[in-house]
Amino acid sequence: MHAITTLASGCALPILHKHRQFSYPLRIFLNFARSPKNRFAYCPSFTYSQPVDKVFKALADPSRRKLLDQLHANNGQTLSELCEHLDMSRQAVTKHLALLEAANLVATVWRGREKLHYLNPVPLQEIYDRWIIKYERHRLHALSELKRRLERGKDK
Repeated sequence: MHAITTLASGCALPILHKHRQFSYPLRIFLNFARSPKNRFAYCPSFTYSQPVDKVFKALADPSRRKLLDQLHANNGQTLSELCEHLDMSRQAVTKHLALLEAANLVATVWRGREKLHYLNPVPLQEIYDRWIIKYERHRLHALSELKRRLERGKDK
């Protein structure tokens, strides 16, 4: 039986009930998380729509990145069209595409007897929002501050 409980900080936490009682480790965790001094002990501010580890694993291989680049250049290609640009067997490309599909980076649509592959940029955007933009924000702030100081120097 599945249930969801809301912690004091407002985060939802899925809980597996076993005969309407929490298991011992989960009970300790909930007591820890509900106490006022540990309110934000376990409350991730960002949740992913799919496991990010699969996306990073999919992006780790240069052949898979090349497949994604090909789909970005010309979306909706068949397996044969994708194989033309790679120096590997059709079976290897199929395995790479399966891993990209598991990471939700590639979506497939059947059109008659053809299976078309489309790029899904949503997981990449989620990684950008979580991992890249927080470092980029400081640089943009520093550049705007520099621009403001330089413009003040010209006015004097």
